[in-house]
Amino acid sequence: MLSTTIIIAFGLSCLINTIYWTILCVSLNRIEEPKLDVTEGSYITILVCSKNDSNNVKTLLKYLNQQIKVTTSVKVLIVNDFSDAYHSEELKKLNCRFPITLIHPKENLQGKKAALLSGLKSIKEGIILLTDADCRPRPEWISTLSSQVQLQGAVLGYSPFARQSSLVNIWVRYEGYITALQYLGWAALNKPYLGVGRSIGLQSQAITQLSIEDLKPTIASGDDDMLIQYLQSAVPSVYPAAYVDTDSPATWKAYWTQKRRHYSISPSYPLKLKIRLSIFSFSQILIFVLGIVSVIMKLSLVPLTVWCIRMIWIALVSRRTFVQLEQKDLWFLLPILDGLLSIYYLVFGLTFLLPKPKSW
Repeated sequence: MLSTTIIIAFGLSCLINTIYWTILCVSLNRIEEPKLDVTEGSYITILVCSKNDSNNVKTLLKYLNQQIKVTTSVKVLIVNDFSDAYHSEELKKLNCRFPITLIHPKENLQGKKAALLSGLKSIKEGIILLTDADCRPRPEWISTLSSQVQLQGAVLGYSPFARQSSLVNIWVRYEGYITALQYLGWAALNKPYLGVGRSIGLQSQAITQLSIEDLKPTIASGDDDMLIQYLQSAVPSVYPAAYVDTDSPATWKAYWTQKRRHYSISPSYPLKLKIRLSIFSFSQILIFVLGIVSVIMKLSLVPLTVWCIRMIWIALVSRRTFVQLEQKDLWFLLPILDGLLSIYYLVFGLTFLLPKPKSW
């Protein structure tokens, strides 16, 4: 009786997980690229929040200088989020082909929420493109993302991690792919819940009523998540021309710190959203745990067959999204990375028992 229950539970976990994968992959695969063209005379503001990273801002501006197909009015707004004296002075010396405005938030809250709100509220018209100081926008980022904003409203961009020869990089890119598959996939299904601040586009009039309370100021992270949940409507951008490249954390410790910070906002998500996202992670955990139990109880033949069928289907349905999100080399490692993902969710599930990070 126990063995039958375990096999059924394992099979259901695989089925639910496979359906989840299928829904998200198909939703992205069905996106058709619209004809994008920015209207002449449109105002575009690139918003960057900076805290002690003036060197990264300099590099970012070099990539903005290389933008092409930009025929509208563009300016760069840098919010100096209480940087130290050296970085504050460096920000004043920045040069760019586009006019630069430097402002300061009124209050020094943990994270960048006060800086983000100050920047957003200072923009009175036109299109707003959000990015981070450590990003490298592609040459057509401004023209592609802003034209999609003009056509479709708020837009969730994508920022792939640059490929490097390290195990940390392989894992970070795969976990980043899973994150992107979920937030872009659900946005394609008209259920946006998260955005990556490295590339977000929106109309300035959409945030006229936005307040600091909407961004959950008591939590250090989650400013972009709360912004998208405030907007309630956003479409995904999966056009390589609009991608923004960035580097992955260089060490496991840096990655752990980053993810701990990111996950600290999830308890503040609405209950329906938490349930929706938990279905995927919980099914991944069950597949791993029940698979181990099956091996111990020598029930491995049936679960192994079910798992193999699941992996074959997931590999087929996700092939295009791995290419779409520029991680096709990871597709060949899918069985290994899928197992590690289950362990990852199990470990991070336990971290919710630990104190939340208090600093940015």
